[in-house]
Amino acid sequence: MRDARRHVVALALALPVALGSAPAAAQRRPARAAREAPASWWKLATFRTMLGATQRSDGASDATFDLHAGLRAFDTHPTRGYWIFGADVGLSMRPFREGAPVLWQAGPGVSYGTVWLTVGWSPRLVVGTRNGVTETGLRNTLSACTFLGAACVDVSHQWLDEGASGVHELRLAFGFDLGMLAQAIVQFAGARPG
Repeated sequence: MRDARRHVVALALALPVALGSAPAAAQRRPARAAREAPASWWKLATFRTMLGATQRSDGASDATFDLHAGLRAFDTHPTRGYWIFGADVGLSMRPFREGAPVLWQAGPGVSYGTVWLTVGWSPRLVVGTRNGVTETGLRNTLSACTFLGAACVDVSHQWLDEGASGVHELRLAFGFDLGMLAQAIVQFAGARPG
């Protein structure tokens, strides 16, 4: 009789768990175990192309074209959002302004969010040469991206020492990460049956 009671109690506790209406204590146990599980990391190559516009403190405005290549690591913990850490190098050009330097840029970046929306910050060192004079500066970028960075909108502030004076720029750009899109297509094609 005692064994029968024990089986009935076990069944009464297991049934709500199986139906998704478990008592709070029973629901907390799997969540705690998932929280304490080690995170896994994805490492993906990136190749971003960005088109945008810039407004300088000296009154000039122009179109911009940027290319970035780098590596990103994604923290894929099952119970919270994604942390994305990365670093890249790239070129920043103003194709319609004669004499504008091509700026090399490099720096780290960090983002947090979900698959649908990540928000990130990227400080970058920028270096270029115009008329034999080296120009250096710093660019800080705030990004809002979707699909873990596959499509992004960037808002940046850049300060550039142009020799005699410093110039501030506000930049707005939109672009795609072609490297991540290509890897996603390859992984999707590899995961398809047949």
